[in-house]
Amino acid sequence: MMAMLRRLLMLVLVTSSAAKGLRASVANDNTIIESYSRQPSSVVIENLHRGHDSLIVKLREVHDSLKDDELKLNNVFYKLGLHDTELKGLSSSARHMTSSTRRIEAKLNKHAFNVDFLRRNFKALEDRVEQEGKASDEEMNNLEVKTVRLEERLAEVLSRLSSLENSTESLKREMRHGLGSQAKLVESGPLVYYASQASPKSIFPADQGVCASGWTRVGHLCYWIGREEVSYTEAVAQCTSKGGILLSLEHQQDTRDYDDHFKALKDHLRKESEHGFMFFTSATDIFTPGKWSFLITGDSLPHKLWAKGVSSHSSNDSRHCGVISNFGFLDVQCSQKYPAICQV
Repeated sequence: MMAMLRRLLMLVLVTSSAAKGLRASVANDNTIIESYSRQPSSVVIENLHRGHDSLIVKLREVHDSLKDDELKLNNVFYKLGLHDTELKGLSSSARHMTSSTRRIEAKLNKHAFNVDFLRRNFKALEDRVEQEGKASDEEMNNLEVKTVRLEERLAEVLSRLSSLENSTESLKREMRHGLGSQAKLVESGPLVYYASQASPKSIFPADQGVCASGWTRVGHLCYWIGREEVSYTEAVAQCTSKGGILLSLEHQQDTRDYDDHFKALKDHLRKESEHGFMFFTSATDIFTPGKWSFLITGDSLPHKLWAKGVSSHSSNDSRHCGVISNFGFLDVQCSQKYPAICQV
């Protein structure tokens, strides 16, 4: 803008200088006319013609110069108008940028608030997870204490059973003579003997040979499939109250019949359960860790019936009770809860 003003002033000065030159020329012509007035008229007239022609030429030059200056001034004014329009556009852009800056600043403040809100929520979530972790540790400690107490009570029960066996030696001798074919069961201990005896309830009607209501025949046996999850000891008591015994597979001389019956039982349980199954059996190694047998019959649990990868059992393991699953037999803690499957 300042450069354009400087150029405008220069044009005005040039025009003023040309006008001054014209005045000087006119004054000079007047002087010449006065000098010519003393000369003869013919000479004066000729000189006037010459002066007139010269003046006309100068006037044309001045006229052309003024037109050029006018064109230049119009060009300057046109450019000044363009610059004025540009300045208005720049002013509008500046106002728009100011408004955009304010909006961006408001968005940044909102994002900063959101980040701070998320940071506070994350901190609260961390504190909650830490508190829940402490609560879980306390529950695990309580569970361990309960497990220790249960093991102590189980050891006490086993001690009482041992005392009972010692006090019934004389009774066993008498029973060997009187029971005949049942002598082998008596040899395996009073607990196994009395658990293996027939229930006073009759599951098989003598005249029909079919399973009672609620029981299902698989092969030559009837089974009751529980739905309620109970502990191992509760499962034993539940089957006894039903008039049967907790699942105990009996060895048969024909291994193919044994395998076929086990497979048929698994297939039936698989049909009864939509997402796999796990049921308590009487299998346990509580008396001799690592040596698994069925509590009710005293028969050992065949190695081939275990699920893949659960064939080795440490004596220091806390899992002393067996469940039947769709993978085979699994060892679990006796305090864990699973449905019971009873047989008769």
